[in-house]
Amino acid sequence: MFSIEALEQLIDTGVDIVKIPSGEITNIPLFCTICNKCNSAHISSGMSTFAEIDAALKIISAAESVLVFQCKSQYPVPPERIGLNAISKIRESYRLPIGLSDHSKGIEMSVAAIALGAVAIEKHLSFSRRMYGSAALNALEPSEFRALCTAVNNVWNAPQNPVDKNDISELLDTRATFQQGIFAKRKLPDGQKLSLNDVAFLKPILGRPVEQIDSIMVEIIGQHLFIQLGIY
Repeated sequence: MFSIEALEQLIDTGVDIVKIPSGEITNIPLFCTICNKCNSAHISSGMSTFAEIDAALKIISAAESVLVFQCKSQYPVPPERIGLNAISKIRESYRLPIGLSDHSKGIEMSVAAIALGAVAIEKHLSFSRRMYGSAALNALEPSEFRALCTAVNNVWNAPQNPVDKNDISELLDTRATFQQGIFAKRKLPDGQKLSLNDVAFLKPILGRPVEQIDSIMVEIIGQHLFIQLGIY
């Protein structure tokens, strides 16, 4: 949406969320009209300084909801220039939802943005990159777009389902299989003087786990141990 006239036409059709492209962020009359007539605005910051973002947000702050897109107005933008670091900066500075308008090739930067706290992704979609125009050349094709949606949803949903790291109840069988237990290498009478060469740490755990080696140690004499072990 690039003009007041276009904005008014959109409003007449019932649109109440508008996207302000990067080149319009200094268009003060447009922002004033949006503020008076729209409930929500998405602002792209692809060619903007923080001072320009500040000025725009001061005008549009009366809107019910505002989202700022981190963006780099290059087609395509290399990953090292996409500015993922700005996602946290913008969110913390303005206390607003943040998105990524992703002009890079592939889906990695969008997935990374969600992991960093972005709540919206803008990505170009084309039926074929052989279609006319730079937007099509640098867009995702349908199968790639589906992969993007799957990856973004997975990364978004993971933090919504926190895991208690101390709850290992569903991993007890796995622990017994993959952690090591204490074994005597041969049949030994109780109380026999042992060296560490008489002891093996093997998987699976069938008796005492390896972390109990200290608790079953009776006495240390030089390099030797007195150990009470089960024989398996």
